[in-house]
Amino acid sequence: MEPVYDWIRGTVVIVLMLTVTEHLLPAPQYKKYLKLYGGLLLVFITVRFCVSLVGQEGWLEEKAEQAYREAERQETASLEDRLKAEDGSLVLDAYSREISEHVAQQLDSRGWQTKLVEPELTEEGLQGLRVTAVPPASQETLDREAARQGCEMLEQIYGLEEGRVVIRLVR
Repeated sequence: MEPVYDWIRGTVVIVLMLTVTEHLLPAPQYKKYLKLYGGLLLVFITVRFCVSLVGQEGWLEEKAEQAYREAERQETASLEDRLKAEDGSLVLDAYSREISEHVAQQLDSRGWQTKLVEPELTEEGLQGLRVTAVPPASQETLDREAARQGCEMLEQIYGLEEGRVVIRLVR
């Protein structure tokens, strides 16, 4: 019986406060807002009373907490996925730059003039190389032979299968 008395007491207090506030309002145009919010407050008190009669006082708070936790978990998972994707692409970009610089150093140290290095990278590692370069000026062999020798050298250095390095010669 105590919940019923609490509900009646709360409802009476709210109605009295709304009535007093209505008479104290400086302008009559605020009356509609007071009635709106006062009515919403009374509805809330009545719903809360009905829920407490059923014995489910914590049910509404529990559901709200569960919804909040689920939304937070989904947001965290989404953020983790984005960070993993960004982290993976940053690592591949850094690795690509490092390989490009190393290939250029290897070729330049043997007299080549490296113009462009494009590593083919996947999550498994280096899959191939595409290089644009000028062969050594002192090279007495044909350009095709110079490109073949350069490909073999890079395949050996990076442990790539035959045909995974392509050198495009320019003059």
